Amino acid sequence: KGDLSALVPCSNLRTLVLNDTKVRGRLESLEALTGLRRLNLSRTKVVGSIASLSKCPELQTVLLTDANISGHIEAFESCPDLTFCQLDYTKVFGPVESFHHCPYLSTLNLKHTQVTGNTSILRFAAPHCNPREILEMHQRLDPDIN
Repeated sequence: KGDLSALVPCSNLRTLVLNDTKVRGRLESLEALTGLRRLNLSRTKVVGSIASLSKCPELQTVLLTDANISGHIEAFESCPDLTFCQLDYTKVFGPVESFHHCPYLSTLNLKHTQVTGNTSILRFAAPHCNPREILEMHQRLDPDIN
């Protein structure tokens, strides 16, 4: 139990793993953690917009599976070192092309989200992200894999 706002003074925090806990609070509480590299809030009571993650440009790993998170995925355009991103079962939306600023992206899970677009863009924009390795995309996405 606890609230994310208690972490505001922890400005040097690099890894935050609270998945499968009863932690509560707003994702916006993490904006002060500008050096955060690894974030796992999957299956927690945390709410808020992923827009606040744009204040954490060093993010490499983001796991927000089944969290009450929403917002436009353009927030990740300011996270060029992102390699692993699980946003499945969230209320995020926007074009998958928003990940074109993430050249090291290797794993992307957008199952049951409102993300749209064609994943073939990731072949060129994020060469490490082989569309065959994308876990599961929303039905509206066309992986264009042959």
